[in-house]
This record gives sequence, C-alpha cells and structure tokens, in this order.
Amino acid sequence: MDCTMSSLAEAKQHQPTVDEMRSLAANRPQTSILGKGFLVYPEVYHPDTSFDITEYMNEEILKVINGELRKKSEKTSFDFLEVGCGAGYTAILTALASEKCHVWATDINETAVKNTIENAKLHGVDARLKAVTADVFDHKIFAGKEFDMIYWNIPWVGQNTEPGIEVDVLMRSLLDPGYQSFRRYLLEAKKFLKKTGRIFAVFSFNLGSEELFKRVVNETGWRYKIVSKNNFLIEIVDEQQELDVSVVEFLKQEE
Repeated sequence: MDCTMSSLAEAKQHQPTVDEMRSLAANRPQTSILGKGFLVYPEVYHPDTSFDITEYMNEEILKVINGELRKKSEKTSFDFLEVGCGAGYTAILTALASEKCHVWATDINETAVKNTIENAKLHGVDARLKAVTADVFDHKIFAGKEFDMIYWNIPWVGQNTEPGIEVDVLMRSLLDPGYQSFRRYLLEAKKFLKKTGRIFAVFSFNLGSEELFKRVVNETGWRYKIVSKNNFLIEIVDEQQELDVSVVEFLKQEE
C-alpha cells in the first residue's frame, strides 16, 4: 500500500467533497440524470458534485446493458445488481431501459436504500426493483441468486487508509480503506454471476491507486479490460485537476 499520505490526510483531502454533498442536499435536493429526475436525501452521495462524470458513467453502462438486452428473447428477464446504489439513479435507469430488467440494489447506507426505494416509486419501477441495506453482497436476499450483470461505481480512494478504520458513512462513498470492499466485491462476485454474466466497475486510475487496483484484481482471480474511458477537469482542494474515469469489465483469468 502506498504510505506517502496518512489515513487522516487522505480523509481530510476529500472532506470538501463530502461538505459539498451535504450543502447540495440541503439546497438542491433534486437532480436530473440523463433527463430523468431524482430526489437526493441528506447523507446520501449527491451526483451533482461531479455531474458530467455521473452522466458519462451512466450513459456508458446503459450502452452495455442495451447491448445485452438485444441478445435476450422477449420472455427472458435481465437480472441486474448495482452495489453502492446511492440515490438509485443507475438502478432505476436500468429498470426504465426495458420491462425485461429486474433490478436489485444495495448500499451500506440505510438512508441511501430508502432514497432508492422512493425514487423507484417516483418512476413507477418499484415492482421490478428491490433495494436492501448490505455490505457488498452481505444480505440473505442474495442466497442462491445469480445475475446477468453486476455493477459498482466503487470508491476510488482509500489506498492510503488502513483497512478496518471507521469512516463516516458519506465519506465511504468516496473512500474504501485499503480497497477491502473492492476486494470482497471481486472475491464474492463469481458465485452471484450467471454462466454468461458480466461484472463491471467504474474507477479513476489517477485519483485512485492503479498499483493497488491491479493487485486486488490479480489476487482475486480476475483480469480486466477498459470498456470506455474519458477525462474530466475537477476541483480538488481548490485546484483544477484532470481526472481519468474508466468503465472497467472484469474477466476470469482463465478466460
């Protein structure tokens, strides 16, 4: 693990983003992603902190989903799981893509799960969307369940924070200490994927640790390919920085 920055310094570096999310929730509790409106509760990740990135990643994953839907017969369902659903916009946009889509969503943040359920009702897809509070796959609802696609916009930082350290629930949307949740995501995902199922994440290789990302992928029995990549200018600690954002697919090493 890169130890050039302390755990405290890493959290402090990203505290302004957390503060901005809280301010947005108080002053702008509604947002629009790809033309669809969503409510954002307080203490839930607010996508307007990085709106262009949010639109990009949703547009790109929906391209993949629509490609998979075209392979399905009219009577075959498409089972989709989003880990870390936040306010539920990706899960709901997936449900809106086709009535064939049956969607599950999890978040470690109970308030985010309630937020997702309300947004699903708002868009009339609550009959095809189940949201539960879970740490990655840690919920009884998934016992024996397999999915056509699993997706997570994983927290990109945490490479300088020791595993096991308690982190504020809103900060957890940005920071995964030691990438331990990401490791669990890859370790456990194989038993929840259908034979032809696909698994994805969104990651920034220059904000996060490319070295630790690759190590986790390799040690959990996967390899990866970048499906889509784009660069964005963002402000971190009053400085403009170029951020690369990649939609990544994981493939079993033997494939």
